[in-house]
Amino acid sequence: MKEMKKVFGFITLGILLVGTLSCKGSLKKGIGIRGTWCKEDMIILNEDTFKVQEKIGDSLLIVYCYPEDYESCFLIKRESNGYYYVLQEGISISSIENTQDFALIDDRTIYNVRNNGTFTLPWNASYLYYLGMCKDKAVFTEQDSIYFSDGRCVALRDDSYCKRSDKEGEVVLVKGVRKLSVSLETLYHFKNTAPVSDPSIYRFIGHYGTTSKRENEDEFFGLNVSLDIPVGDTNSDKAIRKWMTSAIKDDAFSMFGCPIDVFEGNSSTLQEMKLTLEQYGTLWEQLYRSYGGEEESYTFRIYCDVSVRKVVDCKDYTTYYYASSLYEGGLHDLPRSYYITYDKRLKKILTASDALKKSKLRLFRNEALKSIHQEYDEKSGRESDWKDFTRAVFSFHSPMVYLSGVDENMLALLEHDYMCDEWSGWGYPTDKAFTLDNFPLPHLAVLPEGIVLTYHPYQIDCFASGEYHIVIPFDRVESCLQYGYHHDKKDLPKLEQFIK
Repeated sequence: MKEMKKVFGFITLGILLVGTLSCKGSLKKGIGIRGTWCKEDMIILNEDTFKVQEKIGDSLLIVYCYPEDYESCFLIKRESNGYYYVLQEGISISSIENTQDFALIDDRTIYNVRNNGTFTLPWNASYLYYLGMCKDKAVFTEQDSIYFSDGRCVALRDDSYCKRSDKEGEVVLVKGVRKLSVSLETLYHFKNTAPVSDPSIYRFIGHYGTTSKRENEDEFFGLNVSLDIPVGDTNSDKAIRKWMTSAIKDDAFSMFGCPIDVFEGNSSTLQEMKLTLEQYGTLWEQLYRSYGGEEESYTFRIYCDVSVRKVVDCKDYTTYYYASSLYEGGLHDLPRSYYITYDKRLKKILTASDALKKSKLRLFRNEALKSIHQEYDEKSGRESDWKDFTRAVFSFHSPMVYLSGVDENMLALLEHDYMCDEWSGWGYPTDKAFTLDNFPLPHLAVLPEGIVLTYHPYQIDCFASGEYHIVIPFDRVESCLQYGYHHDKKDLPKLEQFIK
């Protein structure tokens, strides 16, 4: 009896092995296959069971052998005669967003379902979006690059990305709040020239950090800056250097979890500012060590990356863009970016109280909310009711707990983790929702396109929605402004500012 069980076991194993081996072999190109659905995500083809990885439209399936054979998968099409036909086999196959005519094979090859043609990407891509046709060329994007099916590739700058346009044959390039609609034809033929240096700024790059030299310790930290520092001696140059130094100090030293009395530093000249940054880097390392970096078994990863770019400088104002990425543990970093304007007539960094008429604040807030609403719907991919939207946005900063009797330590845990919260209108959480009389107007700045506001993650929406950079055109809020701002068309966004 035992011997028969052994023989039966070997026969069963052989059947399983043959079944596993025949799973791939049962699917061949050009041969129609009958299919039977056994569950929503399971299909039997030629008596072998396959798991449906993805459905593309009504007729395309991406399947792999079941159970748990991920060595290859298949792109299969169901024709009108009811039979299934194998189109492509690969180690990995995935759909391309915004189209059913193309699929991505093995992260490198784009397959045309209509004509069975293929072309190879210059490098691997895990996600692609179909932008449309440029004459006879299909166009795709991985957000930071644009690919044409004849091999042409347009690389965008590190802080730029692209998204679809409502106009056929066009794409929208995005860099912070700045946007530029451009035709795919123009992109295809565009040749970027060497950038012209700006003598009014000095591009400064500094890396202050180290890795642990102790064996078996997983540690990294660093303070990294890439800055456009004004080199002149005007009131504007001095104010921008002072603000930049202070902003870097606040972000870099906020990571240690408690108030630290850090010297303000000297930024009166370019050389003094560079020296201050070196001193901040040294102090940052010392504080890191004192806050746990010396413990033998302690894993401590933190970093602070700061980038500042000059955006526009004209007769009335100069505007810069500040972006930082802070990581002090957890699943992700905490980004914060915004625009800041120095008003040359007021001789100060601009705020909402300086720029807006008090009697027009409600009107301005209403216009700001219209712009936020448009961005809100675009991010969510659906249209929301105005009342539902304002109710959600006004109350989003209110925590989901009852605050009566909560001590200061607990309140601090509920506070948004941004150094700029207090002066931008947030600060400690409250049970009361915002209204049109007190909804914050943070980081107000001026660009040729209009008035800019920035809201950080967790201030308008969840972290996944990112930051809200909104621009309110001048013609909508001109009556709300204390002063008018003069602009030159040359200061509007240019294609070369988005493309490497």
